[in-house]
Amino acid sequence: MRRTYLVFGLFIAGLLLASRALEGLFIAHMLSENGYAVALGVLFLAAGIWVGSRVLARTSPAETRDQAKAPLIETVAPTDELTPREAEVLQLLAEGLSNQQIADRLYVSLSTVKTHISNLYSKLGAERRTQALARARALGWLAQGVAVD
Repeated sequence: MRRTYLVFGLFIAGLLLASRALEGLFIAHMLSENGYAVALGVLFLAAGIWVGSRVLARTSPAETRDQAKAPLIETVAPTDELTPREAEVLQLLAEGLSNQQIADRLYVSLSTVKTHISNLYSKLGAERRTQALARARALGWLAQGVAVD
């Protein structure tokens, strides 16, 4: 992520320098008003195309469609295993209990339950409870018992 910030930061700095150089040429009467406007427009058009291609290369619609069609098991690394407590929390999620009910059942704080659920989401590559449960079922973590450390 830092590399991305660095690249875009340097890009914006270069864009600023280029626009200042064009401004200097305009002030020195080396560029007409129309020439300055066209050059500035071309500069920012090229910048927009470059940034757009970088952003779209990371999240192309075709890639998103392919990920949606991919089997759920491929979205989870095979080395990710659940701790015994995460397995318990997952089972209670599958039973339809709320976070507070899980906390009461396991005699832990609500915050602890939320941490376990967050870890489950991370390991399952999920963003929501229903998505996590669907992926856990696809992996067989709920159907045949849950893999634990």
